[in-house]
Amino acid sequence: MWTHNPDDDAEPFDELKDSITGFLQREEGLSLRQGYLMDVFGPDGKLQHRLDARP
Repeated sequence: MWTHNPDDDAEPFDELKDSITGFLQREEGLSLRQGYLMDVFGPDGKLQHRLDARP
């Protein structure tokens, strides 16, 4: 996942966790049985946040 805001912290992504994982489950068949970590990269390509998307 990418963000254009270099100052985004975890909060905006944590608020979207359910909609993002729901979409990935429906559209991509993603299984969350073992958990899921999603990396968020800033505009410079550096890791900005790691979203813990376990249910």
